[in-house]
Amino acid sequence: SSAASSKKTTTSKTTTARRRSPYATLGSYLKYFEGVDIIVELKNGTEWHGTLMDASDGVMNLTLTNAHRTNNTQKHYILSLRGSTIRYIRFGDNHSSSSFLMETIRAGQDRERSALQRYKRGIRKNKT
Repeated sequence: SSAASSKKTTTSKTTTARRRSPYATLGSYLKYFEGVDIIVELKNGTEWHGTLMDASDGVMNLTLTNAHRTNNTQKHYILSLRGSTIRYIRFGDNHSSSSFLMETIRAGQDRERSALQRYKRGIRKNKT
């Protein structure tokens, strides 16, 4: 009986994992915020301020431009931060409203859909 119940649990976990949307994590949403000023706090307590340049992978590796530490005026033109070292990501004061966040995500998803449609139309034209 316990073997059968553990089998059901395993099956339900894999089924749930398959149904999960690819946009279910913060890392997958960050790509829509490229060009937005953010503050990244690392696990060692260091805070970096900068403009999000790239967040294209799902593991939250970030690339910031014009980045600087909180108590330091020295700027780094490009700074790469490893996703596993990140504790928090905060948006600047002018970007912290929930309506801004949702509008940015929707606009990014719309851009992806239209690019996919253009790509599909291009393939159809080439086949004929």
